[in-house]
Amino acid sequence: MNKKFARNIIFLLIIPMVLFLGFAACPNPIDDNLVTLVEDILAPQITMTEPQNFGQYKSTISLSGIVKDSSTAVGDNQGRVSTLAYEVQGHYLLAGEISLSADGQFGPVDIDATELSGREVIVVTAEDWNGNISENEIILDENTSGPYINIPEMFSEYTNQVTISGTIANSATDSAITEVKSITWQVISEPLLTETLNFDRDIVGNYIVVPEEATINYTAPNAFNFTVNTVLLVKQQSIIVTAEDWFPHTTQILCTLTDGKKGPYITISSPNDGDFYHSTVTITGTVQNDESDTGLDTVANISCSLLVSGGDEGTITFTDSLPPTFTPDNGTITFTPPNTYSIELSTIDPVQINKDTLTINIWSKDKTGLATSEEILLFKSGGPSLDIDTPLPYTTTVSIGGTVKSWDGARNAYEIASLTYSFDGGTTNPSLSFTDVSGKIEDDLDTSELSGDQTLTITATDDNGNQTTASIPLTDGLPPTLAVDSPGTSYNGSALTISGTVEDYNEAGKAVDVASLEYSWDTVNYENLDYTESNGKINDSVATSTLYGPQTLTIKATDDDGNSSQTQFSLTDDIAPEIVIIEPDTNDPYGSNVLIQGTVKSNPGITGVDDIASVSYQIGTIPLGTLSFNGGVIDETIDISALSGDQTLTITAKDKKTPTANESQITVNLADGIAPILTIDKPDDGDKYGDTLAITGTVEDYVDADSALDVNLTYSFDGGINTTNLNFTDGAINDSIVTSGLSGDQTLTITATDSAAVPNSSVKTIDIVHEP
Repeated sequence: MNKKFARNIIFLLIIPMVLFLGFAACPNPIDDNLVTLVEDILAPQITMTEPQNFGQYKSTISLSGIVKDSSTAVGDNQGRVSTLAYEVQGHYLLAGEISLSADGQFGPVDIDATELSGREVIVVTAEDWNGNISENEIILDENTSGPYINIPEMFSEYTNQVTISGTIANSATDSAITEVKSITWQVISEPLLTETLNFDRDIVGNYIVVPEEATINYTAPNAFNFTVNTVLLVKQQSIIVTAEDWFPHTTQILCTLTDGKKGPYITISSPNDGDFYHSTVTITGTVQNDESDTGLDTVANISCSLLVSGGDEGTITFTDSLPPTFTPDNGTITFTPPNTYSIELSTIDPVQINKDTLTINIWSKDKTGLATSEEILLFKSGGPSLDIDTPLPYTTTVSIGGTVKSWDGARNAYEIASLTYSFDGGTTNPSLSFTDVSGKIEDDLDTSELSGDQTLTITATDDNGNQTTASIPLTDGLPPTLAVDSPGTSYNGSALTISGTVEDYNEAGKAVDVASLEYSWDTVNYENLDYTESNGKINDSVATSTLYGPQTLTIKATDDDGNSSQTQFSLTDDIAPEIVIIEPDTNDPYGSNVLIQGTVKSNPGITGVDDIASVSYQIGTIPLGTLSFNGGVIDETIDISALSGDQTLTITAKDKKTPTANESQITVNLADGIAPILTIDKPDDGDKYGDTLAITGTVEDYVDADSALDVNLTYSFDGGINTTNLNFTDGAINDSIVTSGLSGDQTLTITATDSAAVPNSSVKTIDIVHEP
């Protein structure tokens, strides 16, 4: 019998006996002191929450639960349980004490189960202060399943590679990876297509990933993916994914792959389907793994065939993703990384092809033997390719440029037999130069015998007699021929006769292509000149009445194409300025000054003074003077106080012609309008007269104060007596006149008159008184 069980039975029998004796000895009830003296015979109660009995374990066993002391009320466990321990039966090193909380809770306590196997028993033992002991046994069986693998896409289609993704964990309920040792994938049909990713612990116990191959990628906490190179795989394939833990247990998942390969992707960029073919055909395009993958690692080769001849024109073999090697057959295939090919095919060697249509096939295989192809249909060429640049208008020569090729799309002109040209259906000249390497046309053609617009016809002929013709319009760049007779060296305001000839270039006696014949002066825009179209004769006159100053006469002939020729003549101005004097008028009297008003113009036919150099005046002994003429208006007063007697005013206008100016002159006769100077000393007003009267004073000419030679001196009285010879000498008056016949008061009038054509007079009147 279990000793602990026997001890508990004895304890249970003693308690009633003690209680009975106590009650018998003492009439009073048992108090608390008595109760504490009763022996505790109940062991602690152990309840396990983890693991469950007959559960499973892997690398770690976690213990959790609660322990209660049966001698106290529920929850009053503090200090009652003295020890709590565990032990894996048969593994004395896997044992230890368990700490518990004040309310009896304990765990989790982790037990390393990596060295365990099969069925194991774990014993949890609890002992209270009174030595009461209880045990709880848990029976566990080893969990032999491997890590948990989840791959959502179990079925995939592959081309040149396939990527498989999933997650990994310790188990379906444990997302940690602490028990995972490695992940491995393998293609079942190709055992060498395999890779492994190992997990390990670092020096502090953390799990790390130790990759052996870069294509298995792990992303914490649980994700992984790997890429399988399927370039050489065909048909349906299976990939087995294996996860291993540290015990070691394994889990395997099978992924099924279906073949989605379509072969290499081929394009043909040139020539286009339906183009023409010639003696050689250049095919360019691209080849790559597939439409979205520009790599070449799956491409095995590329070949070309002319289906009409059945000949293989060459093969490029791609040994790896590096620039490929080339093994030519008939023809040439070149390759330019990353994926461009160029194939040069001959249609004359070794097989002469002269079919209306030609089918070219480009095909390529991948490394599994899957082939794809592209095909183009070409038509036999109709002749050389000819492209001529638009030339400039021709003169005596015309420059022709452009290209000629053996056919449309050819690189050169090796098959061009001749290149000829002609003008407007005239003689064909086989001398148009070109370079057969590039086909460049560059030549200067003689057009000195041509006239008017022309059509240049260029014909290219190849070795097979095929011809291509280009017609290029040529614009006449030759100006009309102009010959004008000299109109002289000067103009004088009269019409100027223009004569001569104007003719089409290289067409003497004709002016059919002449569009216009015009003339202009420096100060006159172009105006038309008359000519006869049938013979080109010029017979016209041009006005010169509105010109002034030196002029250049320009005569210009223009043909229908805008080409022009011109001739010029320099003519001097023989037109004198026009001057008009309004004031003074002829025989106007003058005083100390004279007002000159009038107008001046460069030419009678125009308004303006651009060509006027000066306007001057001359009168009597006064020095030559200038007049202002702003805007052609003369309005100026000149001082002539130094003059006397009748005078002639001369006004002269000169233009700017050199060395001898043209001039106009106008003269105006002026009368002396200044009276003599008369001074009477005696008699004076109020003087008395008798039988005689003495008269004294002076009389002087206005200009010469010391002379009165041009003055006539007379006197008269109220009585009508007149004496014309009042005496004076050198201007001094000293005379006595008889007044005996007078009576009463008289008015004496003395008059001094000069000798001008219209006499000027000075008059003095003196009132005198008769003295009996």
